[in-house]
Amino acid sequence: MVIITFAMFPVIAPSDRLIEEQTLTIKPSETITHPPQNWLNNSGFEDPIEPTWFSTRNGDLSDISASTGSGFANYEVLGGYGVYSNVTNTPLVSDWDEFNNTYFILPDGTHEINENGCEASHEFQENTDQSRNRPSVHWRRNITMPVDMSDYIITSASLTAIVNGSGDTNLETPTDDLSYDGAGYFATYYDYARFYVKFSNLDYINLYEVAYFQTVDLGIGDQDRQTTGVYDYLYDTIMSTVDEPTLIFYLTKALEADSYNFGITLGIDIYCEDNYNQADRDTFYSLLIKSANLTFNYEKKIDQLSSISWNQNAPEINGSNVKVTESNLKFRYKVSELWSVDLSSNSEIRIFINNKQHSETIKLTTANESFNEAKIGGFNLIDITFPYEVLNLSLQLFLADEFGLSSTYIFSIDDVFLEISYTETIIDPGGNPEPLIFRILLAAAIIAGICIGGYFIAYYKILRFPKPVRKVRNYRSTLRNPKNPSKEITERKDSFKEEYRKELNKTSKQLKGKPTETKTNFDKVVKTKPEISDNLSKPEGGGK
Repeated sequence: MVIITFAMFPVIAPSDRLIEEQTLTIKPSETITHPPQNWLNNSGFEDPIEPTWFSTRNGDLSDISASTGSGFANYEVLGGYGVYSNVTNTPLVSDWDEFNNTYFILPDGTHEINENGCEASHEFQENTDQSRNRPSVHWRRNITMPVDMSDYIITSASLTAIVNGSGDTNLETPTDDLSYDGAGYFATYYDYARFYVKFSNLDYINLYEVAYFQTVDLGIGDQDRQTTGVYDYLYDTIMSTVDEPTLIFYLTKALEADSYNFGITLGIDIYCEDNYNQADRDTFYSLLIKSANLTFNYEKKIDQLSSISWNQNAPEINGSNVKVTESNLKFRYKVSELWSVDLSSNSEIRIFINNKQHSETIKLTTANESFNEAKIGGFNLIDITFPYEVLNLSLQLFLADEFGLSSTYIFSIDDVFLEISYTETIIDPGGNPEPLIFRILLAAAIIAGICIGGYFIAYYKILRFPKPVRKVRNYRSTLRNPKNPSKEITERKDSFKEEYRKELNKTSKQLKGKPTETKTNFDKVVKTKPEISDNLSKPEGGGK
């Protein structure tokens, strides 16, 4: 039986003074609250503004700029406007060059630029040369723009061209009677002249027709097929022009290959149909492009995703176990001219701290021409304000669309305040440190707990079983091993020697030391009589 005894010790209550001392000295932590404080320098943008505040730009740098004013910082969206109107009135030989239209012959008569404009004349005589029934002539002009048009958008365009002419009544028109002289006749297209204006790049391979006029009844009247009759006139007529969006599209296409240069072509095509089985005569006395006027307006193209930012690197929020409790941003902004929804309804001002964007934005369409608060009460930035890192505040003007802008818009910001409050949690800020003995005892208790826990685990898994059972369990665990067990077998002779050696080792410990070399003299050995108990009687007969 095991008897457990407990020693009884008196419990001594601590004195009031001891309790008070422990209360005053043992303080696990203390929280210090820092009230809101502006975390930025030069919030009012007083001179010098830079380098405390610095600007960055991304995208097409020709579209945007940053500047400073007296007490504020500016975002500039750089618009621009231009008008081209150098193609006017009567074509001059100094501006236009004559070219042969590919695959066509030049007219047999006139093909020149004179005081009247671009003029051509032609007479087709079937019995002379039937192949000359389709002449054509071009006049070309290279236009050089004062700006790089890849950075501009054509917003409006107009084109007018006036033509006139004269022809003989021997021209066949749809209303003529071709059977009056009894000759066999044929008519599909009849006789006509076609005037046109085309745009192209300077290689003049892909030409886009933007205006034309084709005669239908010039030369109306019945006339013998081989003779000349009387003059018929085409009075001043305006060419038909494509609609304005198409005209802008073709102008833009013409400027694709070379954004500074494009070409204009004035052309006259003549078609003399072979209307009779026998000789036919067709006479165009004068075909004239009297004037051509091209005007178009263009605006600066603002590229999508361009941006301007005003930034400041504010100091870190440092301390012991810092927690940010408030981060509030306030600023005022304005614009030089109200920003229309038609310009870009998606463009906005964005807020970043260390490249982390705040969820709220300010549309440019909300800006007024005088300073106003960006948001009443400010923006709560606690979700992107973190301690222990330099706070890079960035106010970014972001252009979300591509659009044309005719004038420069200036957005300004002022009175930028970032008010931050935070707490610090300080461990044992003012109490006495714990005695060293307490820490030693705590470490010893932890080690003892680990050892006792380890023993209980070992006891539960192994030691609670008798030794033979443990051997069986150990052997059983080896059966789960995928490797084959060792097949080495000890021979009987070797096993016997090993066991013999072990038995000898048991007695060798008592035979240590140097053996004696002298012979024992047994004569000197003292002989003693055997002791006989006094209680025993002597044998009969006596004895010595």
